[in-house]
Amino acid sequence: MARLRRIWLLISLAGSALTVVGIVGLVAHWGTTHAVAHPAATPAVVSSAVKSTAVNRSLTPTQAQPESPAAFFALFSAAVRTGDTSFLAARVDPAVIARYGAAQCQTALGSLHDPTEQLRLVSTSGPVQYAYVSDGMSATVPDTYVFHVDGTAAGQSGPRAYHFALEHGTFHLFLDCGTPLH
Repeated sequence: MARLRRIWLLISLAGSALTVVGIVGLVAHWGTTHAVAHPAATPAVVSSAVKSTAVNRSLTPTQAQPESPAAFFALFSAAVRTGDTSFLAARVDPAVIARYGAAQCQTALGSLHDPTEQLRLVSTSGPVQYAYVSDGMSATVPDTYVFHVDGTAAGQSGPRAYHFALEHGTFHLFLDCGTPLH
């Protein structure tokens, strides 16, 4: 019995040490890499006529602790499977709303519904500056993380990458909602 307690204590200490290393790594940006955007979100050719803007973000989170990538991705996947457009609408990145407007994005969110979606988060990297490109426009969005996932979505299996920006302690998504407002 004492041996089991010692083993449990060693496992707990090792887990705590790994957690501390992970938090330090997140803060110090260890392992930061640049990745290609999700294939559906990246145009094959970016025209020289792309209008570029910078996105201003407050770097002061309103939450004591930022949301974890694993917790967010579990909520995101569940929302996609169930068609929870309320959750998805609350998580559309401000750069997307600025480009398309809230009403148009609310309508577009229905297209994300996929009851057969079965994706699992493999790893995350970032933060990086992400060039959100759609409809001939580009906005540079800071504090964006690349979620490397594997599984099936939209009838396609295999690895893929999604970009989600961390703003005010929560992750936000990018999509093409239709026709830009201007």
